[in-house]
Amino acid sequence: MGVDDPNMRRNHEIEDTVVLVADEVPAEPQPMKQSASAQEKMNTGAAWMSAASMISRILGVLYVIPWYRWMGNPQIANEANSLFNIGYNYYAIFLSITIAGVPDSIAKQMAYYNARGQYKTGRRLFRSGLILMSMTGILGGILLWTFASQLAQSTPARNFESVVLTIRSLVPALVILPTISVIRGYFQGHQDMKPSAMSQIAEQILRVIYMLAAVYIIRIIRGGDMVLAVTHSTFAAFIGAWQP
Repeated sequence: MGVDDPNMRRNHEIEDTVVLVADEVPAEPQPMKQSASAQEKMNTGAAWMSAASMISRILGVLYVIPWYRWMGNPQIANEANSLFNIGYNYYAIFLSITIAGVPDSIAKQMAYYNARGQYKTGRRLFRSGLILMSMTGILGGILLWTFASQLAQSTPARNFESVVLTIRSLVPALVILPTISVIRGYFQGHQDMKPSAMSQIAEQILRVIYMLAAVYIIRIIRGGDMVLAVTHSTFAAFIGAWQP
């Protein structure tokens, strides 16, 4: 729908992390068999992440067609799309500030410590990252909820209250996504990309299913308000995020 979807952006960042982790793990003399095994594991992980990214892109394109149609006539659908984009744009900004690249850094540092057999240090780093991201997620959610009215007033929307509802519907996702990103970084630090890839695919599937089901029930079955359908569409980010 013409929005810079943070869920897609995180997929691309994780793909980059696969390469960075591989580059920053220091080279140590190891038997050829182990090196080959590590390389195979990295190649498999890259394949999983590429597949997850492709599937997420496809799902992100396909749901737009029924979403637009069920919203109503073209004018209402365009207004709904604009409202959706406004909410997601502010959400993307706050999410970027809240995460600040910490999960990727933790993944690389864990790979560094694991390569040296310092597993306890890696686990301590992971626990510290969970605490930090939990705190920043909660703080980011509070700020987004608090300043939703001021943010809405800076938009060209006709109804500021509808913008406030849309922005605040994304607060739950903003609270939990930083923590979930650290959990995904934990698996990446162990060069196990399959759990992260499967999590991303499941996230997109749940998100799209909830979004389309909500819009269909609200707009087609009940003939409900467009703003309510949009807020459920943005709230779908939280439904899909429960896939660590």
